[in-house]
Amino acid sequence: FTRVPLYESCSVVSNVEQVLAIELLAACQALEFHRPRKTTAPLEEVYKLVRTVVRPWDKDRYMTPDIEAATQLLRGGKVWAAVEPYINHYRAASNEPPPK
Repeated sequence: FTRVPLYESCSVVSNVEQVLAIELLAACQALEFHRPRKTTAPLEEVYKLVRTVVRPWDKDRYMTPDIEAATQLLRGGKVWAAVEPYINHYRAASNEPPPK
Protein backbone atom coordinates (compact mmCIF):
# COMPACT_ATOMS: atom_id res chain seq x y z
CA PHE A 1 0.00 0.00 0.00
CA THR A 2 1.07 3.53 -0.59
CA ARG A 3 0.19 6.19 1.92
CA VAL A 4 -2.94 7.54 0.23
CA PRO A 5 -4.77 4.19 -0.23
CA LEU A 6 -3.73 3.13 3.27
CA TYR A 7 -5.10 6.37 4.73
CA GLU A 8 -8.31 5.94 2.73
CA SER A 9 -8.65 2.35 3.95
CA CYS A 10 -8.30 3.45 7.56
CA SER A 11 -10.87 6.16 6.95
CA VAL A 12 -13.32 3.62 5.50
CA VAL A 13 -12.85 1.31 8.49
CA SER A 14 -13.42 4.19 10.89
CA ASN A 15 -16.59 5.19 9.06
CA VAL A 16 -17.88 1.60 9.11
CA GLU A 17 -17.23 1.42 12.87
CA GLN A 18 -19.26 4.57 13.38
CA VAL A 19 -22.12 3.30 11.20
CA LEU A 20 -22.17 0.05 13.19
CA ALA A 21 -22.20 2.06 16.42
CA ILE A 22 -25.17 4.09 15.19
CA GLU A 23 -27.00 0.89 14.23
CA LEU A 24 -26.25 -0.55 17.67
CA LEU A 25 -27.63 2.56 19.36
CA ALA A 26 -30.75 2.48 17.18
CA ALA A 27 -31.34 -1.19 18.01
CA CYS A 28 -31.01 -0.52 21.73
CA GLN A 29 -33.39 2.43 21.49
CA ALA A 30 -35.88 0.25 19.60
CA LEU A 31 -35.78 -2.23 22.48
CA GLU A 32 -36.77 0.62 24.80
CA PHE A 33 -40.06 0.97 22.92
CA HIS A 34 -40.84 -2.73 23.42
CA ARG A 35 -40.18 -2.91 27.14
CA PRO A 36 -41.06 -4.72 29.36
CA ARG A 37 -40.74 -7.46 26.74
CA LYS A 38 -37.30 -9.05 26.44
CA THR A 39 -35.29 -10.20 23.46
CA THR A 40 -32.80 -13.06 23.28
CA ALA A 41 -30.22 -13.49 26.04
CA PRO A 42 -27.24 -12.43 23.87
CA LEU A 43 -29.02 -9.29 22.72
CA GLU A 44 -30.04 -8.45 26.27
CA GLU A 45 -26.36 -8.67 27.24
CA VAL A 46 -25.44 -6.26 24.44
CA TYR A 47 -28.27 -3.97 25.48
CA LYS A 48 -27.03 -3.95 29.10
CA LEU A 49 -23.48 -3.27 27.93
CA VAL A 50 -24.51 -0.34 25.76
CA ARG A 51 -26.62 1.10 28.57
CA THR A 52 -23.53 1.20 30.80
CA VAL A 53 -22.14 3.95 28.55
CA VAL A 54 -25.20 5.46 26.82
CA ARG A 55 -28.49 6.24 28.49
CA PRO A 56 -31.78 5.90 26.56
CA TRP A 57 -33.01 8.91 24.63
CA ASP A 58 -36.04 10.45 26.25
CA LYS A 59 -35.48 13.84 24.62
CA ASP A 60 -33.29 15.34 21.90
CA ARG A 61 -29.61 15.64 22.65
CA TYR A 62 -26.25 15.89 20.93
CA MET A 63 -25.43 12.34 19.78
CA THR A 64 -21.69 12.53 19.08
CA PRO A 65 -20.65 11.45 22.62
CA ASP A 66 -23.07 8.51 22.47
CA ILE A 67 -21.82 7.43 19.04
CA GLU A 68 -18.22 7.67 20.22
CA ALA A 69 -18.98 5.63 23.35
CA ALA A 70 -20.66 2.89 21.30
CA THR A 71 -17.79 2.97 18.79
CA GLN A 72 -15.33 2.38 21.62
CA LEU A 73 -17.35 -0.64 22.79
CA LEU A 74 -17.03 -2.10 19.29
CA ARG A 75 -13.34 -1.23 18.89
CA GLY A 76 -12.51 -2.61 22.31
CA GLY A 77 -14.14 -5.95 21.55
CA LYS A 78 -16.59 -5.56 24.43
CA VAL A 79 -19.65 -6.28 22.30
CA TRP A 80 -18.06 -9.47 21.04
CA ALA A 81 -17.04 -10.42 24.58
CA ALA A 82 -20.66 -10.01 25.70
CA VAL A 83 -22.02 -12.41 23.08
CA GLU A 84 -19.12 -14.84 22.64
CA PRO A 85 -20.22 -17.26 25.41
CA TYR A 86 -23.65 -17.56 23.78
CA ILE A 87 -22.16 -18.08 20.33
CA ASN A 88 -19.83 -20.77 21.67
CA HIS A 89 -22.79 -22.45 23.38
CA TYR A 90 -24.84 -22.41 20.16
CA ARG A 91 -21.89 -23.76 18.17
CA ALA A 92 -21.37 -26.59 20.62
CA ALA A 93 -25.08 -27.44 20.62
CA SER A 94 -25.14 -27.61 16.82
CA ASN A 95 -21.75 -29.36 16.50
CA GLU A 96 -20.54 -26.47 14.35
CA PRO A 97 -16.75 -26.23 14.25
CA PRO A 98 -15.15 -23.02 15.56
CA PRO A 99 -14.02 -20.52 12.91
CA LYS A 100 -10.44 -20.72 11.71
